Amino acid sequence: MYDLSGLAYRMWSSLSLFAAGVVLLLLCLRNPRKKHQRGTPILSIGAMLLSVLFCGFYWLKVQNPQISSFDGTFCDSHSVSHSHSLNHRFTFLPFPSHPDDLKKDFYLDIPTRKEILPDGFKEGQLYRIYYEETCKVIVRIDVLATPEE
Repeated sequence: MYDLSGLAYRMWSSLSLFAAGVVLLLLCLRNPRKKHQRGTPILSIGAMLLSVLFCGFYWLKVQNPQISSFDGTFCDSHSVSHSHSLNHRFTFLPFPSHPDDLKKDFYLDIPTRKEILPDGFKEGQLYRIYYEETCKVIVRIDVLATPEE
């Protein structure tokens, strides 16, 4: 079974942009005669529309995910602070790897990672990663082999 909560997390986190647009619009409507605030209503409405588009995009991905799989060994991970505060990027090498193979990056938020793989990733371990193709969000992880094998 696939865990689509990572996609749902991205959908709900895009609503923070909507809230920022509403606050900006309310501040602008409070005193609409200031010259430096004339473009602000357009900016706030644009932020709200962008938020609705992101939310709709991820809602469609939750309703109709396109799942692919990838077999690889875990290399490293780091936090992706510029996109979402709780997102982590995990890098895997294809298995069996060749010198010309490129590393693949997949994304997973911390609460979902604790549900899917409570023990965390171990470097050099072989995994089968199931991910949504467009967003590269991990929806399931199978451990194929341990480093000792």
